[in-house]
Amino acid sequence: MPWFEEVCAVHPLAMKGGAWAVPESPGLGIEIDESAAARHPFAEEVIPALDAILPDGCIANS
Repeated sequence: MPWFEEVCAVHPLAMKGGAWAVPESPGLGIEIDESAAARHPFAEEVIPALDAILPDGCIANS
C-alpha cells in the first residue's frame, strides 16, 4: 500500500536480496499510528472474478 509507512510508524521489516529479513526480536515489531490509519478506512476489495462463480460453486468460463 502506498500509505504503509505512514500507518506503520515503526516497522523493522526490511527487504534484503528480494526477501523479507526475519526480525531479531519477538513478533513483527510494528507500531500502528492510529490517527494515520483512520485516514485510510477499510474498503472491501472488488474482485471481478467472483462474478464468475455460479450459485452451485462452479466457475463459469466465459
